[in-house]
Amino acid sequence: MDRDDTNPATIFHALDEDGDKFISVEELSNTINDVLEGEEIAETSISDFIGTLDADSDGNIDIVEFITAIENEIGLDSMDDDEEEEIPKEFPSAIQSSMMSKKWNDVWWPLIHAAFFIFILAWVVNGYVGLVDGSGGPVELDSHHQMGLDNGAIKEGDIYPCDSDVQADGCANSLTPFSGENGASSMPKGFYTDGIIFILLGAIGMGGSLFTHLVLAKGWRARVKAMKEVEGDTEDAKEASESEDDEESDSDEEAAEDEEASDDEDQVEEESDDESDEDSEDDDGSDEDDDIDIGSKIGLTVEDEDFFGVIIEFDDEDGLVTIKENGSGDEITGYQDEMFLE
Repeated sequence: MDRDDTNPATIFHALDEDGDKFISVEELSNTINDVLEGEEIAETSISDFIGTLDADSDGNIDIVEFITAIENEIGLDSMDDDEEEEIPKEFPSAIQSSMMSKKWNDVWWPLIHAAFFIFILAWVVNGYVGLVDGSGGPVELDSHHQMGLDNGAIKEGDIYPCDSDVQADGCANSLTPFSGENGASSMPKGFYTDGIIFILLGAIGMGGSLFTHLVLAKGWRARVKAMKEVEGDTEDAKEASESEDDEESDSDEEAAEDEEASDDEDQVEEESDDESDEDSEDDDGSDEDDDIDIGSKIGLTVEDEDFFGVIIEFDDEDGLVTIKENGSGDEITGYQDEMFLE
């Protein structure tokens, strides 16, 4: 839905052919038949489908019912009595919210990646260089001069207590907590089973942390943004419906109080009231939009915490805004929907 730059309200208005803010059986039938290119669906089936979405049983679907149905995933599947209802899962969870936060992005994720890298590097160095001093431990003689020791009593290749002054490669050992011979905690430097396993585990851990940070957390942020947009559409629709109900009740009261007034005068008064309301809303919206620009002082809500500063960058493509915080001078990035005037 977001990839096509559409939202539930846009789809609703596309289905509402006559613009009366209701989707009727006839309008939905026309749309479905156009999509199916001539194959007609029985009107009773469409009526039954609308009945599953029609909360107030007036025979039509208004925008609140339409958006509520999308949020609750009500569609053709809801007509199948045998299908089990899915239990909604909490999203985002507390740990997901933390992983998506700016603090995790700037501090914790880099530390986690660095920890796995250092873990891998340590075991690579352990295999190539050797981190343990093996002096005095049993090792095959490999001297610089190939002359043996003790006047030839110990020859090249014989096992002897390692002496770093004699042994060609010194007495560096690799740590072997699990694969040392006869329980030895270290062996002559090299790559042993436990070292290789630790390197693989470190690589898997680092790959998992990078994937979670760069792919999963990014997807979670996009999903949260989409959920906020749908919630905003629902609130706008409910406010519009409530305002329409208030206008209807007000007009009924005025008609009862002013029975002697002519119909023409009532119509003129209602039209003038509607025009003045629209003009004032347009003026308020334009004034507010004109006030906020780069350099403007605003407040920004990020993870339920308010920051105040000056706008230094807009990212209209992703709906983001960056401010320079008062006092600390830190750059704070959040959604444009979370901006407010100081």
